[in-house]
Amino acid sequence: MLSGPTTSPTHPAGADDGRADSPIGPSRAVAAIVLVLLLAFTATVHVGHVLRYRQLSPVDELQHLDYLIRAPRGDIPGSGDLFLQESARIQTCARLDEGFDAVVPPCVTDDQVMLDIKAFQEAGFNTAFIHPPTYYLINGVLARVIDAAIPGEQSLLTTGRLAALVWSLAGVGFMWLLFAELRARLWARAALIVIIVSAPVVLHGSATVNLDGTAIFFGSAILWAALRWERGKLGAWAPVLLSALAAGTKVNNIVAVGVAVLYLGFSEWQSRRDPEEVEEVEGVEGARVADGQDGSVVVARRTTWFTPRLRVAFAMLAATVVVSVAWLVAQRLLQVLPPTEIPMIIRFRIDRFPLTELTTSWHQAVSPLQSPYLAPFLRTRPVLAMSGVIDLALMAGAVAGAVMAQRVSREKRIAIVALALAVLLGPALVVFNAVVQDVYVVIPPRYGLALVPALAAAAIPVLRRSVGIVMVSVLAVAAGGAVLLAVLFPAPV
Repeated sequence: MLSGPTTSPTHPAGADDGRADSPIGPSRAVAAIVLVLLLAFTATVHVGHVLRYRQLSPVDELQHLDYLIRAPRGDIPGSGDLFLQESARIQTCARLDEGFDAVVPPCVTDDQVMLDIKAFQEAGFNTAFIHPPTYYLINGVLARVIDAAIPGEQSLLTTGRLAALVWSLAGVGFMWLLFAELRARLWARAALIVIIVSAPVVLHGSATVNLDGTAIFFGSAILWAALRWERGKLGAWAPVLLSALAAGTKVNNIVAVGVAVLYLGFSEWQSRRDPEEVEEVEGVEGARVADGQDGSVVVARRTTWFTPRLRVAFAMLAATVVVSVAWLVAQRLLQVLPPTEIPMIIRFRIDRFPLTELTTSWHQAVSPLQSPYLAPFLRTRPVLAMSGVIDLALMAGAVAGAVMAQRVSREKRIAIVALALAVLLGPALVVFNAVVQDVYVVIPPRYGLALVPALAAAAIPVLRRSVGIVMVSVLAVAAGGAVLLAVLFPAPV
């Protein structure tokens, strides 16, 4: 049985976070209105992006679209499978937002016309076969529901992009819960969410058919679940189940599991090193903390080295490994050709370990918001300017938060873990690709998107000061306004 830690009567969990806040917060009605406005803003920029951007994104959207069309039919692609004729026809009419579009055949709508699939990207091979089918099943079904609900005939490219809004809205909801759990003030929560939602790399990944759109959801949900469990407010099943779901959606989302697991490990190390100062005191099996309103607490001596915190961290890792291994087995069963015969894999094959590339890869996920791909209508001067500012502000805020946070606090631990993973993610992926697949690719910063909620949470101590809240408010208005204006008054293409 997995149980939660208990709380010290002199230092209740989270008390260090709440002391900086006003004892009288906004009413629930005000908070609900703000949350609804945030969801409305997210839906507006998401749908606006879908309506303004009609071409296929060069960020592997054809591969993901093909998988989305297949999955609800039970047709899961394996290594060596080619694009469907239906997917190729969609691309011929929507076109590709990249120079390769010049060789794509003219628009074909007749189902009887057979296209030469080998003439499309990656010689016609679907390279999204490496991903589990969760995202494609969910979004593929939703896309068909949306198609049935909207009058007229819609392309699955459009409805698939609209279906991805479910991940964006869920991400906003869990960021709201995460920042509230860390006692961020209402306006600080709202400003952080606007900044993240309007970041071009986040918006593009969310509003196109792309698994990157799930990263913010998992990055916030798993960390929130771990923090709530640590305070005895949520069962251990939640972080464990979310970890399994993350592994069953996209391998990069395991980064979100890593944040929570390392956070729990760090907390355990601190509790052993400074038992008098850390807020959590390990309890007996099944012990839970009273909410503190009546002053009751449960305190017990540690009875085993394998504490509840370590048990939950281990369970999260085990769930991740089990799902990942199961998917590797499934991939082998679905295989049509060995991955080594896929043109994309051949292009990146290496015959030596990429030592030089490894030593320069540390900055490739620092920050995850750098080097975004922008749809043509978003290439306005305000959006381009704010993209660079937000990229810098995310990391600067996390570093400042790490410095300003109390020595023993949840924000301090989150900041240290998130910043360490931002540096280590690039090298870790280079080593994984080289050892497991014998390939080397430059790690795109977007592979670290699951770190963004934790990095934003790390900045909360900064936002408890007047100068911090003013700065983040200005950034939110400028970044959100720039994207909203681009949606309403797009740049000429």
